[in-house]
Amino acid sequence: MIGGGPAGAATAIACRRLGLHVIILEALEFPRARPGESLPPAVEPLLQHWGVESVLREYSWSRYEGIWSSWDGSMGFQRLGSDERGQWRGWHLPRGEFDMRLLEQACFLGAVLLQPCRALSVAIREGKIVGLQTSEGAIEAKFVVDASGGRHWLAGKLGLGVKKVSPLLLARFGYSKIGSLSVKANPVLQTDDMGWTWMTPIDKDRLAWTRMRFDGTLEAAGWSPGECGYDEGNEGNSLSADVTWRCVERSMGPGYCCVGDAAVVLDPLSSHGVLRALMSGFMAGQTIAKGGVRRAGKEKLFSEYRNWLSEWFQRDSFELKTLYRRLPNVASWLASA
Repeated sequence: MIGGGPAGAATAIACRRLGLHVIILEALEFPRARPGESLPPAVEPLLQHWGVESVLREYSWSRYEGIWSSWDGSMGFQRLGSDERGQWRGWHLPRGEFDMRLLEQACFLGAVLLQPCRALSVAIREGKIVGLQTSEGAIEAKFVVDASGGRHWLAGKLGLGVKKVSPLLLARFGYSKIGSLSVKANPVLQTDDMGWTWMTPIDKDRLAWTRMRFDGTLEAAGWSPGECGYDEGNEGNSLSADVTWRCVERSMGPGYCCVGDAAVVLDPLSSHGVLRALMSGFMAGQTIAKGGVRRAGKEKLFSEYRNWLSEWFQRDSFELKTLYRRLPNVASWLASA
């Protein structure tokens, strides 16, 4: 397993639950900064199913029921929805902490963590993937899972092909002290002529923010939501990420799999980044565990995983385009997508 974020941890959890031996390679120390601090309600039943819902318990006090949005011109509140059990609620939480707790659960279930450890190359013998060469030496493996994120490390090594369906899009993200934000219990999505800003309170004093411009450029390193009137200055340095919409064309095959951002990247407005990381990881683990079938059966399993992920990517891409078309100032880059 290359990467110990939500996708890698979820894959490891599923594999361990199904009796497989797992080694996780993680290059960075935790906790680490990540964009987006709001998790949708669908995360809870998913974690419950795999027996790791405890990662949410300490954050159960920090919930939200909807989003304040100015997408259609004036600020309005959009609820997440409800069912017979009541109002749906998502979570505010520090992503670095969530990632670390999920990784701890994978290790508790028996996954072996090598940290810090980097994957250097794929070991191939007689045309078959047999493991990895790492900064800590060679590791033999029947299956290599890339959960290392949007740089698509394994896709590059194996020549899998990455399909891009949008122009270059970059996001800047960071943390700020809450200032005049008047709707502190719920996230805020604010648009302007140049882009959008997402602000999420993660405790009574701090908010996490993400900023994306429509022209493919980044705001200056010192930019903060203070430009929108919502904060009192950044905490620490902001970071950036390439959020161009893209997917690995063959995300699973003999001896390998790509999960999370290593397989699919969409801009954070899709709101499915963490959910897709978890679901792709759990599904990949199940698929790998079923891999003892004959070759024709394996190919069918691999195809089912690829199609499931591709259909989700296409559906979210379509919904994002539909959403962006409501903003006339982004029509030009949508036309080239």
